[in-house]
Amino acid sequence: MTNLSNAQALNKSTFTQPCTELTTQIATITPKIAAELIAQTDPTVQRKSKSGQIEFLRLQILNNKWQLNGDAIRQDTKGNIIDGLHRLKACVAADMAIKTIFVQGLPTDAIKTIDQSNAKRSLGDYIGITYGEAKYHTTAAAVIQTLSEYAGGRVSAFDSRQNVGGTHGKKHKIDSVYIDDFLAKNPNFFGFIGHSLAIRAQGDKMLTPKVLCSFHWIFKQINEAKADDFIYKLSTGTTISTEHPIYALRKRIFKSKETKFSGYQKLTARNMACIVFSTWNLYVTGQPAKKKFSFSKIPALLNGNLVD
Repeated sequence: MTNLSNAQALNKSTFTQPCTELTTQIATITPKIAAELIAQTDPTVQRKSKSGQIEFLRLQILNNKWQLNGDAIRQDTKGNIIDGLHRLKACVAADMAIKTIFVQGLPTDAIKTIDQSNAKRSLGDYIGITYGEAKYHTTAAAVIQTLSEYAGGRVSAFDSRQNVGGTHGKKHKIDSVYIDDFLAKNPNFFGFIGHSLAIRAQGDKMLTPKVLCSFHWIFKQINEAKADDFIYKLSTGTTISTEHPIYALRKRIFKSKETKFSGYQKLTARNMACIVFSTWNLYVTGQPAKKKFSFSKIPALLNGNLVD
């Protein structure tokens, strides 16, 4: 095995000749070289590229977050790229060179053993490592994901049946760049998560941490004091009468959890957003509970008589 410790720019002739010797080197891959490597790769050897992954890596490169981390771009003895095609396409899309480990001379069927593990680092792992947040990193990542979907007009994450980080359907993918930007704008976010979970711990935990914290954050942007009170009453059910809108909300959510109960449909993520937002509006305007929830439209959020 050849091991070249000095970074070097690879030229086309390095790859056009079949390499039967297993060779490892640290290389600077330019967009031109990346395009050549892509062009000479048999498309039947590789899986279909994912545009979302290419875009994620492109942004990593453009935002100077690309690092030489030990992950290698791998080439077989015929010149095909068997691992790293997304990285090469991102290099071309970003029009910027990248430094990487480059391995040549692998058998083509080695691709069968690549990426077999599902233990990939999650956004929660990224938060824990980057920000030293060991306690709330998983919930924080799930809430930021949910809030990004909500900001984009999607409500698929507001589902009380999901565990932290889970949603129905295709998620709006966020990356570490989005995480960094969000946390830079909200430096007290981890403190908020701890505060919100502490309120949840006092009650019956009828909503998952992700869902409860997400609603809490949204309401907090409108009225912090009322948001805390709303979440406390929703979590615990204390100090509210049977005419209180939150009493009706809690009852409806509990009925949705009773799998054998007839007459109440299960709450979808959209249904959940409808009834929680509607209840917030009744709460902040001092109105009593309505006899029946409407799922026809997600209402605009109110602050007293003011539309947010």
